[in-house]
Amino acid sequence: VCFAARDDGMSGGQAAMGGQPAARGRAVLGGLARVGTVALVIIAALDFAANRYGAGPEVYSSRPYSMTQIAAQQIEAVCDGCTVIVDWDAVGAGVSAHLDGRELYYLNRREFGTFAKFSNKNTPPTWDDAIAAMQRFDKPIFVHSGAYFSGSPPCCLNLMHVNGDGRHDTNLVWQLEADPVVPED
Repeated sequence: VCFAARDDGMSGGQAAMGGQPAARGRAVLGGLARVGTVALVIIAALDFAANRYGAGPEVYSSRPYSMTQIAAQQIEAVCDGCTVIVDWDAVGAGVSAHLDGRELYYLNRREFGTFAKFSNKNTPPTWDDAIAAMQRFDKPIFVHSGAYFSGSPPCCLNLMHVNGDGRHDTNLVWQLEADPVVPED
């Protein structure tokens, strides 16, 4: 369809669509562009303020985010030469880092390691897996993140330490009752 030019400043297509002048359409688009620009400036200013004056690195200065450092300190104090077994590599990576990169046995991966990695071979560990792994190694200590395991712990484990003051996690340090690393008082 071909529209003829008009004398009133509108093209034939604009006249067919209701007669909105081209200048008014540009004004609406220009107004939307200004609103978008103002919104972006406000968002950028809020982001700058949040990063500059927000929580910052000292947010957990009075209460730790994670109990991995405390668990690592207790492991060093109790038995530095023990085999450390952890339920999940995500927990173990932090403990390993605080133990200067020491390799730990990860129950979910069924292997030793120092870092967390994505793997489709991860299997949810159980209490039986933990006990079987502890029986395989000399002087085992089991660091349990306080989650993921169903049911109560079996009677053949002794709880050595509870690290429960963290913001997002709790680490429980266990030993075998039959072969204790640290004798009970």
